[in-house]
Amino acid sequence: MEGKKVKLNLDRTGFYRVFYEDLESFFQSDPNPMERWGLINDYFAFLLKGIITPEEYVYLVKRMESEEHYLPAGEVASQLTLLYNINSDKWSLAKDIISNYVAKWENRKSDVDRQTYASMIASLSYMDRDFAAKVSTMMDNMESLVPEMKDAVVIAYSVAKGEKGFEKLMEMYKNSKFDEEKLRYLKGMLASHEPHLIANTLNMSLSGEVKKQDIPFMVIWGSIYPRARDVTWEWFKAHMERISKYYEGTPRMGVIMSNILPFVGLKHEDALDIASEIKSGEIICGGRQTEARTLQEVTMK
Repeated sequence: MEGKKVKLNLDRTGFYRVFYEDLESFFQSDPNPMERWGLINDYFAFLLKGIITPEEYVYLVKRMESEEHYLPAGEVASQLTLLYNINSDKWSLAKDIISNYVAKWENRKSDVDRQTYASMIASLSYMDRDFAAKVSTMMDNMESLVPEMKDAVVIAYSVAKGEKGFEKLMEMYKNSKFDEEKLRYLKGMLASHEPHLIANTLNMSLSGEVKKQDIPFMVIWGSIYPRARDVTWEWFKAHMERISKYYEGTPRMGVIMSNILPFVGLKHEDALDIASEIKSGEIICGGRQTEARTLQEVTMK
């Protein structure tokens, strides 16, 4: 409307995205938490689509650095974690932004705030080894922690303790009777910053120590973590035929490929060849042809 400023999609009740040429007008309209969450959600989509520049996105993120509500703050932290995992050098500001949020959420008591805090702790522990060392001291009190915080502490312990951490988590994995705990320890071991420890973890899936149903999780986690990505991709290529036979007649190999190609394809050119072969049907995943997107489609330009 000419001469008037309008805020669209009130309370985020509509299923559409909104682009504002003047973001400050939006913030001056006293948006509620749902609307602030919707804004950062929309602009992340605009970033991935190339509608806005990284600089414009960073401006919005910094504008929301003082956010006090778990919904928009958690969204910002989640987005920055993904961008950091894609390119840790380009998106190093993620560590600073999430650090600020962690300081704000440290003493909050509600369940949803504690869950948001735990997620931020997990992300920051992977990004900052010194921070991980502080969080890893909570390992002795694991039984008293909520599940989300247990995940964060295991990651921190793996990052901070290196070989010692791997051995401890391996012992805990073997002694655990519950699938949820076993997956937690596997994910933690893959969060290690040491390539040989990541390879050792992946090799557990070939020795029979890991259930076949859990192997896809391991490959996907290893592909997402920046410091595990190269090792995971080389390991997966070497054992792809064997793993494919585990899931013959099922779509699981397709699930693995569709989840890892957007990450490994950022750096490994041979991923494009494999994606093309899958798409053309030259490679059959799990006994059935699986559609795979090309690197141009699955990576951020």
